[in-house]
Amino acid sequence: MNAHGLIIAGMASLVLAAQGATFTWDGGGGDNNWTTAANWSGDVAPASDGSSVLAFTGETRPTPANTFATDTVFAGINLLNDRSSGKTAAFTLSGNRIVLGGNIVATVPTVNGTLTDTLSLPIMLNGTRTVTANQSGSGSTLKAHHLVISGVIGETGGSFGLTKTGGGNLTLNGANTYSGQTTVNSGIVYFNSIKNIGAGASSFGAPVTPELAVITLAGRISYTGGTAATDRPVLLTGNGTMDVSNSGTTLTLNGGITSTGQSITFRSGGAFMVNGKLDLGSGGVTRTDPGTVYLAYPENAFSGQLQVSHGVISIASIADSGMASPIGTGSTIQLGQNGWNTTGKLQFTGAAGGACNRTIRIETTADTLVYGGMIENTVAGQMLTLSGPVSPGPSSVTRNPRLQLVGAGDGELSGVISGSIKIDKNAGAGTWILSGATPIPARPSSRPARC
Repeated sequence: MNAHGLIIAGMASLVLAAQGATFTWDGGGGDNNWTTAANWSGDVAPASDGSSVLAFTGETRPTPANTFATDTVFAGINLLNDRSSGKTAAFTLSGNRIVLGGNIVATVPTVNGTLTDTLSLPIMLNGTRTVTANQSGSGSTLKAHHLVISGVIGETGGSFGLTKTGGGNLTLNGANTYSGQTTVNSGIVYFNSIKNIGAGASSFGAPVTPELAVITLAGRISYTGGTAATDRPVLLTGNGTMDVSNSGTTLTLNGGITSTGQSITFRSGGAFMVNGKLDLGSGGVTRTDPGTVYLAYPENAFSGQLQVSHGVISIASIADSGMASPIGTGSTIQLGQNGWNTTGKLQFTGAAGGACNRTIRIETTADTLVYGGMIENTVAGQMLTLSGPVSPGPSSVTRNPRLQLVGAGDGELSGVISGSIKIDKNAGAGTWILSGATPIPARPSSRPARC
């Protein structure tokens, strides 16, 4: 008898069992139970032998509960509502723990808008599994199918990992115990906990070795929990983005970030303390949104651009282009952001002062004389000397970007200043010198230098 109850002789039954069968929820029964045959298309309940793929669609009984025995194996879960007529409901799957013998897929909607399904039941992995949350379009044409997995994800029979694909969002809120690698190939993964290697359960599992603890990133991960620290390493296989969603929260990264030329962007309103090495090859580092990134590793050797589009990158030492430093070895520092009303700050906290010959470029939105870049020396009595050329960025040549010089410490711009750029000293007791020009006083100047 195959999964639908038809009697088939000989090898045919073996082939069908190996391929599995899909059972589609229609909610036609008198309860929310998975074991109720009338809740499935054709009034046949799924087989419990590990061959059944479960598909959920429609708007009737969108809160199905697993009433099969704990740890029944299912070959996959498909969430098929696409926001078309009769398929607009968000599903929540609950009940007894399952063993996931296949992947989880949320189909891309065909109608503009978003849909979020939730899996609150516990899940055991019997192999490394992929979760796909599909998405297309953007803005007013966005079609997104997001997933929340709040049930604990564990494993059975080995050490297994979790891979996220698709442009939609995946939220992992459970104290997960799987011990394999976590991979984010695309889209966003929201997570509310992370721990050190071997320290127990977290949103990204509980690996016990450095190899299995690697978080492989080519998409975006967004931390939504409280202040925390982790020694888990991050491997970029594409340009990656990391967020700390909550202002007032700091996520400390002690494990390092590695790539072969891909770049990392830090986003959202919280702070990052990056104590681990940034081993990015030709990749660069960008800060966007109003939080602070502290780059504490003193000998980063990445050669890509440092860009502070918004918010702050804070460093305690600096060096010339080509020399390892917290901001790598690259030749360019870009402050501000093309087309956005933001100011990007490079903050220097070195107790013994510092010097750097890197090019500084300032980007801004259209000719506001307000937004652009800021350089701060926080240490009174210490000098920060910047001898590289200073100019508008390539997109802001005609926009008159602003560069603010601030802080308790002193500074000097001794390089050539070219293009139409507004430079002013407007906060802090320190003195900044434009070489060959009169020092700008500590008070806001009524006549900012325009070079």
